Amino acid sequence: MTRLHSYSSTLVTSVLFGSALVCAGSTGCAIKALDNGIQITSLEAFATKTPSVKTSTTDWDGRAIEVENVNGDVEVIGEVGRTKIEATATFFARAEKEEDAVSAMKDIETAFGVEERPGNYYVHCAQASKAFGSAPVGTTGCRVTIRVPAGTTDKGVPFKARAGTGSLKASGLTAASGQQLLFVAGTGDTTLSGLTGGVKVQADVGDVDLGVTPTVGSVVTVDIGEGSSGLGDITLRLPDAFAAGAITLTVPSGNAVDTSAFSDVVNGQARGAAGVGAASITATVHGVGDIKLLKL
Repeated sequence: MTRLHSYSSTLVTSVLFGSALVCAGSTGCAIKALDNGIQITSLEAFATKTPSVKTSTTDWDGRAIEVENVNGDVEVIGEVGRTKIEATATFFARAEKEEDAVSAMKDIETAFGVEERPGNYYVHCAQASKAFGSAPVGTTGCRVTIRVPAGTTDKGVPFKARAGTGSLKASGLTAASGQQLLFVAGTGDTTLSGLTGGVKVQADVGDVDLGVTPTVGSVVTVDIGEGSSGLGDITLRLPDAFAAGAITLTVPSGNAVDTSAFSDVVNGQARGAAGVGAASITATVHGVGDIKLLKL
């Protein structure tokens, strides 16, 4: 177990006469009432030094692969020739006392795993199930890297990844025919590269950078802030000669759509010959953000 960063143990020893202070949410803190005011104590960051590794017991047989992490970064790597799903995680917590952080991280580790269900492989990592002394639930989580079969155009990967808070990255995946690789992000940037086939990205807050080679009839959809006041830019990287039955790029008033990398792209129209490329490519920002098309 190793400390990620060290903070002074006490930000403010006491606050007299009802003065108001706001604790920095990203660092975590504990607030305690005193006779003459309040005490605000910062929480030190801890993380496990040795990663925990979980591997599927059986070879991937075409079942869907689902990844879910409540709090912390996620990276998914598709590897050609890989037959098993492997997840590697480190756990983190913030606390006043090291022993409290250790207890919280052990609790997270017990729930981390690769489950083999009848319908899918489920890779999951959660927060602590409860507060452990000075370690609040909200400051706990894990950073996880998952290695999965890359899939091929003949046998693509039915895939879904969900990240609550933290960055979401993925590379080297090929979608199953007629399906979309699905990525759902809460708060944090999403970076996807080397993807092939249909893709769907749903993000609340954070930039999305997607590099994809669409296949015939595939559907590519990127959406930031649907049903909320989303904030983030979309960068969509496509092959020079890509074709699509329809290209629709939508941003709120005052935001920009930049298709200058492809001089012949007209928003709302098709590109290329009919039936040789994606069925549709759609990108939408509902809150504040721009959209840019770039070449792979």
